[in-house]
Amino acid sequence: MSVLRSGNITDSPRLLGTYDINLPIIGLSPVSAVAVSTSNSPTTTDAEDADFPIENLLNQAMHLRWASNSTTADVFLDATLLPDTTNYVAFANHNFSGLTITIYGYTNNSPSDQVEIFAATLIADNSPLLMEFPEGSYAQIRVKLSGPLGVRTCAVMHAGLLLRMNRGVKVETDHAPVYQATKIDVLSGLSESGNFIGRLVRNQVAETKYEFTQIDEDFFNVLTGTPLWEFTKFYAPNYPFFIAWAPNDYPADLGFMWTTADILPLQNPITRRFAMTLQVRGITG
Repeated sequence: MSVLRSGNITDSPRLLGTYDINLPIIGLSPVSAVAVSTSNSPTTTDAEDADFPIENLLNQAMHLRWASNSTTADVFLDATLLPDTTNYVAFANHNFSGLTITIYGYTNNSPSDQVEIFAATLIADNSPLLMEFPEGSYAQIRVKLSGPLGVRTCAVMHAGLLLRMNRGVKVETDHAPVYQATKIDVLSGLSESGNFIGRLVRNQVAETKYEFTQIDEDFFNVLTGTPLWEFTKFYAPNYPFFIAWAPNDYPADLGFMWTTADILPLQNPITRRFAMTLQVRGITG
């Protein structure tokens, strides 16, 4: 699990100006159209197993995967962006460990128009991955997977614009980092005499909460339909998302999570600022 950032990110825009790059980020932009190929053309679809088609990347279900049927060194994933503004690509339930990922942006549907927006980077493991780069407008995002021969596979792909919080998690209380917040459901076995004879792990999942306070009223304005309002009202109750609470200091603390309780925003009657808690469960590995 890791947030990878291109080297030219020093600050990032938000609704009210610029902000500290260590503030929480939320990735909630599933791809709506994607093609896969083994050539430098973004129009072909020839690198998919018939039982694991590329369309499986268009939903949020982690048991539905795309798998390539190619053993060539390079595979290209081309995501069409609507709207076309983007600054991240993310993956969950993949096997990209040991591969090198390069990301390109297309102004038009042609390889001659491609611009490298994330330099070739070696992926260390198969945990959730979020790659952030400076915001730009592109008709397509191309992800190039290079490395040892073998089948590539992935269940979730995002590409779009990050939701950037304007406040960090609540400082008055301790926070449980998601990579340490493992909840294990265990069935223990005992002999008739009461001796321990083993145990069975029935389920293992990451579970934590993100508490936010002092959110600016303009940043969470229901009347103007801000991205945060849309996230809490419509997206989070129905779909999973990527979240990192301190992406600069703790880039490894990234999870692909879903909410386990209703989000109840609270507004302070004096300052008019908002508070909310995201109670979540998900995967980190």
